[in-house]
Amino acid sequence: MTTMTVNSGGIQLLNASYEVLSENYPPNKAARLLVLGKATLEEGDATRSFGQWIYPKVLKLVKFVKLPYDLMHGVPRVSKRQVLIRDNRKCAYCGQFADTIDHVHPRSKGGGNTWDNLVAACRSCNHKKGNKLLSETNLVLQFEPYVPARTQLK
Repeated sequence: MTTMTVNSGGIQLLNASYEVLSENYPPNKAARLLVLGKATLEEGDATRSFGQWIYPKVLKLVKFVKLPYDLMHGVPRVSKRQVLIRDNRKCAYCGQFADTIDHVHPRSKGGGNTWDNLVAACRSCNHKKGNKLLSETNLVLQFEPYVPARTQLK
């Protein structure tokens, strides 16, 4: 059996439904998928062949892989840890050290667990705001919550 070792270059990886999963899949992982029978060669580069192996350009997975919506569309998942990282652990109301998160529009009043509704908050401000809308308190947001880039959360 001939092994495939390639030094550089990416490969397009398709789901079984022909959706693009990756534009730059690593060659060593692509070779593993082929050897294990988890992917088939859709398009190859015969000029870059290695013995019986043709260098793959496009691979298609044999079985469909269901991916969460956020991974397919680049939106990171919301969690307490991620909100605290996004806001640099600073309270969105007073600027002090934050160790909790607050729903700007309370869940009980229709607010959701979304990036644009969650902010880092210190315990004191979170307690003051409680289950109220911002308009019902004397608190003011120092910044608008936003959806961070994945690279910001690492």
